[in-house]
Amino acid sequence: MPHSARRGAGEVLVRTSGHAAAARALNNSEEVVREHYSHIEAGDLADQMTSAFEEVGSTG
Repeated sequence: MPHSARRGAGEVLVRTSGHAAAARALNNSEEVVREHYSHIEAGDLADQMTSAFEEVGSTG
């Protein structure tokens, strides 16, 4: 499988099934998958923080 297709598949797997399932499917360690797809988790955490601050801002 070409590298770019593998990366795309990995991104879909991480988003839909999580790091552990993606690691199994890609025959890689979970640590490597977390490192390569850390942008997904960072984006999710940023969204959660934004929501939390918006919620607090609307009540105070």
